[in-house]
Amino acid sequence: MYSWMGAGYYYFSFQDTIKAKSFLEHIYNDFTYEFWVNPAAEHHIDLPSLSGTDGISGKRYVIAPGHGLHPGQAGIGVSVGTNGVSIYEHTYCHLPAVLVHPSPISGWTHIAVVYSRRVPYLYINGKLVQVGGPSAIASVHASAAFGGLSPYGFFIGGLDEVRLWNVARTEQEIALSMHSQLQGDEPGLAGYWRFDDGNGIVESNQVANGDIAHVLGANWVPGRTFNKGRIGVIIHSSAYDATRHFAFDLTKALIQSDYIVEVIDLLQPTAQSKLDNLLMQQDLELIVGMNGHGIDQLRGSLYAGLLPVPFLCYLVDHPMFHVDRIPFERNLSQLIIACVDREHIRYLEKYFNNSSLKLFSPQPALNKLPTTPVKDMSERSIDLLFAGTSLSPDQQRQWWKQDLQYGAILDEIAERSMYQYDYSLLEICEQTFRIHGLPFNYTQDSRLVQLLQKVDMYIRGRRRLEIVEMLGDLPMTIFTDNPREFPNRKNIKYREPVSLKTLQAHMYDSKIVLNVLANLVYGAHERIFTAMQAGAVSLTDSNQFLDENFQDGKNILLIPYRNQNISERIGRLLEQPDQLQLIANAAAQWVPAHTWHARAQQFIGAIQAIKKEIS
Repeated sequence: MYSWMGAGYYYFSFQDTIKAKSFLEHIYNDFTYEFWVNPAAEHHIDLPSLSGTDGISGKRYVIAPGHGLHPGQAGIGVSVGTNGVSIYEHTYCHLPAVLVHPSPISGWTHIAVVYSRRVPYLYINGKLVQVGGPSAIASVHASAAFGGLSPYGFFIGGLDEVRLWNVARTEQEIALSMHSQLQGDEPGLAGYWRFDDGNGIVESNQVANGDIAHVLGANWVPGRTFNKGRIGVIIHSSAYDATRHFAFDLTKALIQSDYIVEVIDLLQPTAQSKLDNLLMQQDLELIVGMNGHGIDQLRGSLYAGLLPVPFLCYLVDHPMFHVDRIPFERNLSQLIIACVDREHIRYLEKYFNNSSLKLFSPQPALNKLPTTPVKDMSERSIDLLFAGTSLSPDQQRQWWKQDLQYGAILDEIAERSMYQYDYSLLEICEQTFRIHGLPFNYTQDSRLVQLLQKVDMYIRGRRRLEIVEMLGDLPMTIFTDNPREFPNRKNIKYREPVSLKTLQAHMYDSKIVLNVLANLVYGAHERIFTAMQAGAVSLTDSNQFLDENFQDGKNILLIPYRNQNISERIGRLLEQPDQLQLIANAAAQWVPAHTWHARAQQFIGAIQAIKKEIS
């Protein structure tokens, strides 16, 4: 094993793959692959040829041969076995071995495949070992799919540190960098997958705006000794994959804290068997369920007190949305509930008498994009950025509007809740019921529980619309699934929704990022801190947590409700990039306390607290 290996590598067996893109039309004829490989099986060796289809069986494709889009295009494949390396080119009725190098490959070995003017060159451990003939195809293309291609063959063994360059590298350049990790911003580097994320679901591309790779079956193997134990992280689907991204960022932080992390994806058919295997590991310390994912699979063990380690539910929104799934009413010693708002903890204690360990854990910033530079304000092209899913306030209101028992009083509660953060929605509801002399039996009235969820969504949606309307005279870029709900103005650019990580990349090019809080009394949203980390100024409605920890105009911009002068104020600041820069610089100092690394340390501390209490 090479001495500088990062956190780990992937082991491929059976039909495992890791795929970013199967065919790269923009990288052709002159390019370079580099990777470290440790093969565990032989591959079938063919005779070199510029025609034929020998590559259709018996291969161990580390680089899967993408298929050309027409007969004049071919994608290359690289097969590696313990008995050598072969290079293939793939298009219509065409998959010949254009370079064949039969030679023992044992242990971790550096392989580089260079195409220069359609001629393949093979380097092993930094030395040129073979040159193939000029391709018979006019345009030879790279791919970003690793591990194999059905039914032609799959690699078996370890793979790490995959690099793709859009230039033909020299022997000296290969030898100089093969024993060191790159930064990701080197000239000519088109793709760089370190395989250090270790979540078993996706692997990041260290090149700015590069394609992430999706892991399909390959097993992540730690590349060093992890002394702290093992943690399981359970994920499922969510809007824009938000909780999945949170889980991946938390996984990276836990690995950096010296824990082995196993991610269980409940969308995969093997999830239950992987979870069963995880529970048998002697070094298991904790299981984390993003938004309580995994509670259904672990419910029996939790109730019976048989779960071997604590289960931590990290709730990204109000617990009211999870009362049907998560047993808040049970006092379970192995259940930890992490809330993004301190009021959510009071809610659990007041309405459910819940005595489980609870953590106040505001949503932190997404992990920093590895190679995206933080620009000065004067270099940013987006003045004001906002992203929000359509919540259709009028549609939310329809749920209670015709309700004979609760319709009128819920309208009153919604109006009273719109423009203040001193009290939670449940507190205002209880106050309003008391004013009208009505009994408030929240936990015994399932219909009221469901309708208050709709009131919460109504308030969020209406706040978004009204705040955007207040700022509507400013140049704004909005990512949304329903632009018809927002103002139709020439200065507003509407774009289709994007993933959370793609939105994060846009923050690095934004001067101000608008956030609208989700009914948080004493908490914060990820977007506030992610914007600060990206060097943008965070503009948000306020609450007690933000008032207590930040200073309006110094390190954040706070929106007073129904203050029609806010547009004028923000407009003046957009004309003062130096002032915006000062606010952004001051805000950056607050980010370290609100990262997934900081949350990982909090969760680790919870493990230690439970261990101490048991002992």
